[in-house]
Amino acid sequence: MDKDDDFLDSFENNLSNQSNDIIKNTNNWQEVDEKTLQRQIELNQYFSRNPTSLIQLNSLTSNNQTIRPSILRQYVHSTISNAKSFDELYNGLDILNTKLIQHGLVTSIIPNIDTPDGFKLPSAGTSTISTYFPTLPQSFSNMGSNQSSIVDLNVNLNITPIKKFLAKTGTNIGNSEGDGYLQFQLRNIFGGGEQLNFNFSKGTKIHSSYNLNYFQPITPDWLFKASLFKNSVQVGAPIDLLSQGIRLSASSNFLSNTKTLVNHEFSTDHYLRTTKIRMNSVSDTLLFQAGNDFISKLGYSCTFDSRDHPIVSSRGTLIKLGNEFAPDRFFKTNLEIVKNKSFFRDDFITMACTFKTGYIHNFFPNSKAIHRNDKFQNGGANDIRGFQFMGLGPKDRFDSVGGDAFISYGFSVMNKIPIWKFYDSNFRFHWFVNGGKLINSNGKGLLNTFNDLSKQNSMSVGMGIVFRHPMARFELNFAIPVVTHSGDITRKGFQYGIGLSFL
Repeated sequence: MDKDDDFLDSFENNLSNQSNDIIKNTNNWQEVDEKTLQRQIELNQYFSRNPTSLIQLNSLTSNNQTIRPSILRQYVHSTISNAKSFDELYNGLDILNTKLIQHGLVTSIIPNIDTPDGFKLPSAGTSTISTYFPTLPQSFSNMGSNQSSIVDLNVNLNITPIKKFLAKTGTNIGNSEGDGYLQFQLRNIFGGGEQLNFNFSKGTKIHSSYNLNYFQPITPDWLFKASLFKNSVQVGAPIDLLSQGIRLSASSNFLSNTKTLVNHEFSTDHYLRTTKIRMNSVSDTLLFQAGNDFISKLGYSCTFDSRDHPIVSSRGTLIKLGNEFAPDRFFKTNLEIVKNKSFFRDDFITMACTFKTGYIHNFFPNSKAIHRNDKFQNGGANDIRGFQFMGLGPKDRFDSVGGDAFISYGFSVMNKIPIWKFYDSNFRFHWFVNGGKLINSNGKGLLNTFNDLSKQNSMSVGMGIVFRHPMARFELNFAIPVVTHSGDITRKGFQYGIGLSFL
């Protein structure tokens, strides 16, 4: 049995055999005498000046009572058990904290560091960096005369458990629509991060939506999710779409501060959708697609993401490739590339370039038309601004029927508001240029299709203000369509958008 196994076995035993008195003493600052406090300061200062100092994890304890020991052991093994230096330990503890929170296992963890009895720190180095831990170590043993170039450390994880049951209500407001929702959650049901969520929502365009989701970590880096759903929504003015079925997915969850920046998702969807016509004056294309339609799809997506934040990024690159395969129907692929870069002090100016494209290959173009809801749609406050939602692309009468090939691109510049009161706020001035085209290829080859996409693009320009909240992005823009084509439905003037992703 190697050293890592010995450490992990010791850790698992400590999880079940630890005493609550240790935790109470660890968190009780009043009982720390001046001499012990001085040793805490020395240890903290030593690692602040020597972040690459070699370390060896001697033991790890925790006040854990809600996570199964075997599960916590997996997370510890994948994050901190192989740490060879203090900065590796710090980075591993940060990843451990993030993963346990994201996977619904804890509310937070606070790591406390101490050294074994009879240990003396090596001579301090001269390099200086910012302190890694915001608080001093809270548990510290006596240091003796033993000299060593490798620092033995004991780590204690003070875990704040997650609440098992959660219920909440709220509202969502989007571009010309809104809805209210009711949500119930059972979290960490069996001590392994299992979650069962029930969501109900109703709004201006959502007649009713019922979703039952089960979520469970497979490993610290892979997640499983199963969803049962029944949704009735308004899609454009003339159509109500009822969908009911199941979705299964397995996805990786490698964080941006790890060595792996590429994540994958494998999914399968099986659902029945019913298209209902709400108006008498509707196009023949939509009338032909009315009624019941059952579809099964296999999906795979691959994402490279080096951005500093998934929603309000200031720098980094996103490359996402998505694929869907519906047997006896079509193959669908789409690509998204986003590049962010900031300039000047405090990221005063941030530039973002976005490029999207996609193509659908119909296996039976002469006998099976692709359903409108499987096609691409362009236009709207979150897409090509200055146009209505689903405002670009082929039309039958006044109805948008979607396309099987598209291209869209955007260039945005955001800068901080040069007023002292708002300089450090999340508000930004916003300037943008958007463009793109949506077509039906009508059996043309791939090269001819993208040759058509490169010509006669619709474009818009505008400016506005952005509120960059960590949970979502809010935009209020004044957009002007500058290049339009037959069938485009424009929206000149103010346009409000809210969401996680924008062009």
